[in-house]
Amino acid sequence: MIVGSASVVALGAAALLAWGLGVPVWVAPAVAGVTPNAGATNEASGGADDDQAPAQAPALDLAELKRLCATDLRRPLFDPTPVKPKATAAAPALSALRVRLIGTANEPGHAMAMLEKSDRTIAWCAEGQSITDGGGVLTLAKVENEKVKVLYGGKEYELVMPKRPPLLGGGKP
Repeated sequence: MIVGSASVVALGAAALLAWGLGVPVWVAPAVAGVTPNAGATNEASGGADDDQAPAQAPALDLAELKRLCATDLRRPLFDPTPVKPKATAAAPALSALRVRLIGTANEPGHAMAMLEKSDRTIAWCAEGQSITDGGGVLTLAKVENEKVKVLYGGKEYELVMPKRPPLLGGGKP
């Protein structure tokens, strides 16, 4: 039984080989108008016979050709040095603003901060409000528990309440 199956497979392979050798193979050429077999038609030229002249390549404009030849296609071997930005006026330092956070009231929709200015006056500010002190404008951006985020000189800073001194006797307030 195994010998019979092997002979059927061998006959099938031989038949497939004979059929494969008898089928003509045509590979499409890379150049339009050129066919590998005489008398065959070229699908690229719309089925025209080979006795016709191949299609002419479009003529290039001389100026266009010069422009293409002048184009530099090479990449540089290294990156060019970056251009240094021009110096701009420096933003005032946070130390120039002598404002101290001394309290926060953090309620939903009513968050405020108590700030002490350099002239020892107290200012209550809500989020988005601004105060002036030390030659600059400070805008209160966000109030959190015992700290605030402020905008000063185009930068964001965080002010934190100072630590409370311990109470006498170690009790809680």
